[in-house]
Amino acid sequence: MLVLGLLLLLLLLPGRPLVAQAGMKAVFGVIGSSVLLDPECRSDLSNSEVLWEFTASNKSPVTILDYDQSHRKVEPNEDFKSRLYFNAVDGSLMLNNLKPSDQGIYTINVNVEWIRRIDFKLIEPLSEPLINSTSVKTTIELICHVSAGKVSSVLWSKDDEVITSDQHYQLVQNNSTLIISEVKKSFCGKYICTVANAVSKKNNSYFLFIGGPAHVHHCIVALSIAALIIAVVALIAVAVLLFALIQAWHCINKASLEFVRNMRQYLQFTLKLSSVILLVAYIYWMLAEGYSGITMIMLVLLCLYLLLTVLLTIMACCRKRCKILETKSCRLIPLGEIIVICASVNLLMKVMEQAGKGCDPAANLQRTIILVVVLTVILVISFALHLACK
Repeated sequence: MLVLGLLLLLLLLPGRPLVAQAGMKAVFGVIGSSVLLDPECRSDLSNSEVLWEFTASNKSPVTILDYDQSHRKVEPNEDFKSRLYFNAVDGSLMLNNLKPSDQGIYTINVNVEWIRRIDFKLIEPLSEPLINSTSVKTTIELICHVSAGKVSSVLWSKDDEVITSDQHYQLVQNNSTLIISEVKKSFCGKYICTVANAVSKKNNSYFLFIGGPAHVHHCIVALSIAALIIAVVALIAVAVLLFALIQAWHCINKASLEFVRNMRQYLQFTLKLSSVILLVAYIYWMLAEGYSGITMIMLVLLCLYLLLTVLLTIMACCRKRCKILETKSCRLIPLGEIIVICASVNLLMKVMEQAGKGCDPAANLQRTIILVVVLTVILVISFALHLACK
């Protein structure tokens, strides 16, 4: 009772009124921009005395604006004069062209009865985030980081759904790193990293590709189809030439012999070309997918056949002659074409198996196949027309 009596006595005594503290709030800004310091008084201050003070770090308070109710006069501080705009109705203060020295505590005093403090800080805007990925076996890490600014929050999402830690997803290092474990095809897609601080918000996306045909597989498909078409055309040419020789076996003349020799040279060239193309495709495949039994067998057959054709060519050049018997018995046995066709089909089947194991749509691979087939057929037809017109 004694304490309550003393408090009532103090309130009734004449003198300076008690000051109402309205608390402190934080406001953030960016260098070179503007900021509104709103005391949120929620009353008309036009007929009040308003005093704004600024306290920098480890410095004494400085009056930056004095509003006199009787003369309705605004007197800003010289350092802030050209950058201040004061609203006499709500007491808010607009500060333009912000600079580092503007950081500190801004205090508004209304009629020496109501005080509100604002803690103003300058924050660097965030740069666009970068996403890096690393993978170890069935675990993938996506790391989101910025080159400028301090991040206050990081949010990961996939297909417009926010990612939270669960059995397969784990968020570490203040959510800046997303760890995906036991990855499978359903995890592929677009992952979005959104970073934010008090003055900016930026995001970037990363498409996670799991399995399926990569860009090197499209090159392998193109080379394999080119080799396959050339080998098939060469096989058809051998069959036509063999049929023509059988029909004209008893009446071979000089002109037909010359034609057979020319066709033999062209077929040798096309077969070597298709073998080399397919050999390059197999090398690409082994670099991308590693070795396997059937792949090694096909590669060895191609290498042996190329070596055999080179040796036969050297022997033919040393003899400097070409017998019709050799043409009928050796060259017209389509061993090389069969090897190239089988190896091409085997490689294409392996690539197509990869098409259904990842996110890459199969339509992309189909477009590659159609394009290569059309271009190769056009080249073969052009070559055939060239031979026919000679």
